Amino acid sequence: MLVLLPRIGELAAVLLELPVMLGLSWALAGVLVARFAVPATGLARAVMGGVGFALFLAAEMLLAVTVFGQQVAAHLAHYATLPGAVGLAGQVGFGLMPLLRRMA
Repeated sequence: MLVLLPRIGELAAVLLELPVMLGLSWALAGVLVARFAVPATGLARAVMGGVGFALFLAAEMLLAVTVFGQQVAAHLAHYATLPGAVGLAGQVGFGLMPLLRRMA
């Protein structure tokens, strides 16, 4: 994002980043499910994904506030923009990966 955003704009950067991040999330979910022996039940995988999603959002907000000096309200308001909504959809996809790995 830091390299692409100034060159091609925020939406294009998010759209280029999204398939890469979802692919990495798919691979990492498989590794973590095996490493922590997460049961193949829908509930266990949904809990794993939900915890990952919550931690991801918290880390993103912490980074935005501490490193980039953004206000919490401004960070949350960004999700109402098209690039923010696309990014949030990708984060939801990240959270669904353990469940999707169960079904694959």
